[in-house]
Amino acid sequence: VRSFFVGSESELRSKLHQFYFGEEEISKKLKTISGGEKVRIKLLELILSKSNFLILDEPTNHIDIDTKEILEEALLDFDGTLLFISHDRYFINKIATKIVRIENKKLVSYDGNYDSIKDKQIINAIDEVKHQEVINIKGSNRLNEFLKDINKIEEITIGCSGKKVYKIRKKSKVFFLKIADHLSKESISLDYLKDKVTKPMDAHLMIKHPQDYLEVFAKAGAAYITPHTDCIEGDAFVTINKIKDLGCKAGIALAPSVPLETIEYYLPLLDKVTIMIVDAGISGQKVITQTFDKIRKLVKIREEKGLDFLIEADGSMNKDVYRPLYEAGADMVVLGPPALWNKAEDFHEAWEIMEKELEEALK
Repeated sequence: VRSFFVGSESELRSKLHQFYFGEEEISKKLKTISGGEKVRIKLLELILSKSNFLILDEPTNHIDIDTKEILEEALLDFDGTLLFISHDRYFINKIATKIVRIENKKLVSYDGNYDSIKDKQIINAIDEVKHQEVINIKGSNRLNEFLKDINKIEEITIGCSGKKVYKIRKKSKVFFLKIADHLSKESISLDYLKDKVTKPMDAHLMIKHPQDYLEVFAKAGAAYITPHTDCIEGDAFVTINKIKDLGCKAGIALAPSVPLETIEYYLPLLDKVTIMIVDAGISGQKVITQTFDKIRKLVKIREEKGLDFLIEADGSMNKDVYRPLYEAGADMVVLGPPALWNKAEDFHEAWEIMEKELEEALK
């Protein structure tokens, strides 16, 4: 440290103590110290360099909690300009006073920290939902047709994956059946469904940073909010508790490659678990049959722990998988175009065909 620090021995030791180096660590040779200690030495060198402009790329990656706290304190005391790239929302909240984000291929500047820009985005998103126009395309016409017989609908799910997705759940003898159709962003809005349907709505959010939109879907009337595990892995408990604080029930969706152990610690907080039986977002896939074992294991865990969450299967649904999913223990299945919409132009006729296929599969 003497190579870049100008001062007395006592001042040098004082600086090292500020960076969590005790007397024992100070006497160590550099080649024997840990990776975290090396990071702290480099950080100390950076702060003592008397620079007036620092550029940091993901500064909180791969450092322990103590080093992160030291970093935050040092940067808060830094008098110069700091430019950093980070996905750590808590770090951004503590350090940033101005944020530049890439939105729709443009740089957009916000004053404030992460929470302040999130509030602005929520307001903008709500305004966008309120002002969406309903376009009379084929899909929405068929939805309108089915909504006329509203007493048959148990629950509606709205999803988001770049396109709007809505799903209608109708209770059958063996499953809760959900109907899914992909519509363009402008074709149908949450407010439109909220006005037409008095049943609970479930928002399946297949998007990055779903935390930014929880308030939007809650205010739009969602009873359930279901993000994907890989989108909340850094703050799962915070996200789930936020969903519940908003008055909604919490779901979680697992991709085929995600093990059940991923949700083990927050499983008691969940009201629904969606097991994706294909990779999300790609049409025409074959069902991944290994996911049936995942459902069986989840049923066993639910029974052993005395939990009461719903188990849903979603993806490439067809008549050949009704029975194995039922036998595995799924409570709900999601019906997309191959299982329902493509069966007939008339929605009620398509529904009757689907029900006959279901009954035949479960004989």
